[in-house]
Amino acid sequence: MESMNLYFPQSVSKIKVTSHKVDIDFKSENEAVIKLAKEEKKGGNKDFILRYVLRGKSIQTGLLLYPGEEKFFLLMAQPPQKITLSDIPPREYLFIVDVSGSMYGFPLEVSKALIKRIINNLREKDYFNILFFSGGSKVLSGEPLPATFENKLKAVSMLEAQRGGGGTRILSALRRALSLKKKEGLSRIIVIATDGYVAVEKEVFDLIRENLDKANFFAFGIGKGVNRYLIEGIARVGEGVPFIATDEKEARLKAEKFLEYIKSPVLTDIKVEFEGFSAYDVEPSKVGDLFYEKPIVIFGKYKTAKGKIKITGKTPKGDFVKIIDVSSFKEDKENIALKYLWARERIAQLSDYRKVGVDTKEEIIRLGLKYSLMTEFTSFIAIDTIRRETGEVVTVKQPLPLPEGVSDYAVGGKRIGGGFLGAMKVSSLAFEEEKIVRRGWKAISKKELGQVYLKGGRFTQKLSMEKVEKLLSPLKKTLGELFKKWGLKEITIVLKIEGGRLINIEVRAYQGKGYKKEKLEPVLKKIKFPQGFTGKIEIELEYI
Repeated sequence: MESMNLYFPQSVSKIKVTSHKVDIDFKSENEAVIKLAKEEKKGGNKDFILRYVLRGKSIQTGLLLYPGEEKFFLLMAQPPQKITLSDIPPREYLFIVDVSGSMYGFPLEVSKALIKRIINNLREKDYFNILFFSGGSKVLSGEPLPATFENKLKAVSMLEAQRGGGGTRILSALRRALSLKKKEGLSRIIVIATDGYVAVEKEVFDLIRENLDKANFFAFGIGKGVNRYLIEGIARVGEGVPFIATDEKEARLKAEKFLEYIKSPVLTDIKVEFEGFSAYDVEPSKVGDLFYEKPIVIFGKYKTAKGKIKITGKTPKGDFVKIIDVSSFKEDKENIALKYLWARERIAQLSDYRKVGVDTKEEIIRLGLKYSLMTEFTSFIAIDTIRRETGEVVTVKQPLPLPEGVSDYAVGGKRIGGGFLGAMKVSSLAFEEEKIVRRGWKAISKKELGQVYLKGGRFTQKLSMEKVEKLLSPLKKTLGELFKKWGLKEITIVLKIEGGRLINIEVRAYQGKGYKKEKLEPVLKKIKFPQGFTGKIEIELEYI
């Protein structure tokens, strides 16, 4: 990458690249071109890290449009650049705490500490409740309690009394939590603390997806063997970030970030309406609250760039209404990434459901092929060789720089000489060649040049690669002379052996000017295979 074009749905005030020296050219408040500085000749040896700051002291919205065969849009709502306590509306926290047997010990103690911390930081205008679940469930109160000193003390006392025991019935706990009385007009924040030892992930995902407009869901996974699939899946359907801690030290650090992440809703009761804008296949179908640490991003397809998008919600200062005139935004083919973002989101959701028994394989394959994306069933194929009609194979070797700060010893090179290369892989050999030719390393003595080495192949338990190396050893000088004469660099050969005798050979591929089978076969027939051995092996030979 020498340059990149950035397109933002909202106005940007600052862009900073911390990893490379760059030149930044702002084309407008929403567009910038970033080029690597001339001195960054080896910029490809490390990650490219870019940070940006949006302009504006209020909630910002924006829209990007891509006019391909299928038209895609991205709608985004970002929180203000800075917020104060007055920008945070009253909140209702509902804590769902796993007190099953698997949570006994440090996982439950971490949960207690996390929830106590949140409760102690609540303001008097906030409300809260706690639901404990294992095989059954029980609640602190039938309705949300105001965050008074007395109610906090009552909650902490009940929390401290939990010890852990029984099964993990999270689905029934979530259903009961959603059925509990809600404090109208408040942002409901549901915090789930669990190790996730359950087998009802699909039902949990469905329940959360269907209730995103009623509550915000955040999961904190705790334990040595956390069900990451459940925690990450809850985060995905809840349009959030997963938090997982596997030990007490990590839990303390993650808990601080978790507290910051969930504490600041700035726009609640959000509704997104499409008025004359022909949107379809929209993800997510329902929208939660806008948090200071969690912007809202909506992907979808559309037919024509006409109509309006209406976003409404509530802030501490009153109702929020934003009307976006779609026709005032440019349809830009440079926004081609939108279709891949939409497809990735859809594939991720389908993959979540497939892992719990729903048959989504064909749809994942269809999307992967249609949008040229890697999935668990579709892959990119890197072809580093070209096989010509003559059978010659031409290998394309592309040297890559080592990551910045990584020693050359990371290549894992071995000394070649005094024997064969052994079980060295093709990639390792390619690096070894680069060392010899380009860096002048004295990995091979002059006496050892001009010989044939066994690079790899397919072997059997009775006739391993190590054994074949020893059997080939007396012939390497003769083979080297032939390879040199023919201009042959590499060759892959199948050897058919009966009763310890080589019957015939079949050349599968080669690289170089050519070879003569009638000359090569008699040499290989001199190999003394173990008596009684019958079968086929494949050997890959290289001339160095």
